[in-house]
Amino acid sequence: MLEEIIELHTKSTVLHRYEYIYLKLLLVILTLASRAVNLHVILAFIVVNSVLLIYVGAGALLALAFISWCFLTSIIISLNILFSTFKTGIVVNLIYGFASFTSLFLFYSTTPPGHIRKLLGFNVISLTYLYLGYSIRILLDALNALKARGLSPSFKLLDYKYLLRSFTVLLITRIMETEEALKARGVE
Repeated sequence: MLEEIIELHTKSTVLHRYEYIYLKLLLVILTLASRAVNLHVILAFIVVNSVLLIYVGAGALLALAFISWCFLTSIIISLNILFSTFKTGIVVNLIYGFASFTSLFLFYSTTPPGHIRKLLGFNVISLTYLYLGYSIRILLDALNALKARGLSPSFKLLDYKYLLRSFTVLLITRIMETEEALKARGVE
C-alpha cells in the first residue's frame, strides 16, 4: 500500500498538472467547510473526491480506506450505543471525517512536492510536505528490512515496536543530516 501511495505522485493525469493546484486547493477548502452546511453537501464531496481518486488510479486505496473507516465507525457507534451517548451528530462527524480524508488524500496523491515549492517557495511548509513523502519511503525501507530479518505481519502491537523504533531513529537521523546540510548552505 505504501508503494502505491509513493507511485501516485509520478502518474500523469490531468490532476497531476500544476495548473490544477488551485482547483485542488479549492476542493479541499470546500470539503473542509462542508461541515458547516449539511450532510448532503458532505456526501456530495465524498462522491466527487471518490470519483477523482478512482480517476487518478487510487481506487484500491480508497476501497481499503473505506473498509477501514466502516470497521472503525461501527466500533465507535457501538460504543456510543452501549454507553447511551449516541447522537446523530456523531454519525455526521464520522462521515465528515471520511470526506476530509478523501479530499486531503486526493490533494496529496496528485500534488508532487515540486508543485508546493513552486506555489509557496522554499519554506517550512514546502519542506514539511517534501518530508511527508520522504517519511513514507523511510517507513517502507524499514519495513522491508525488518521483513528480511523475519518480521511477520500479525495483530500483536509488540511486534511492531522494532519497526516504530527503527523508523523513528532513521527519520530523526535523516532530518538532522538535512538540517546540518541546510545550515552549511546558509539557510537558517
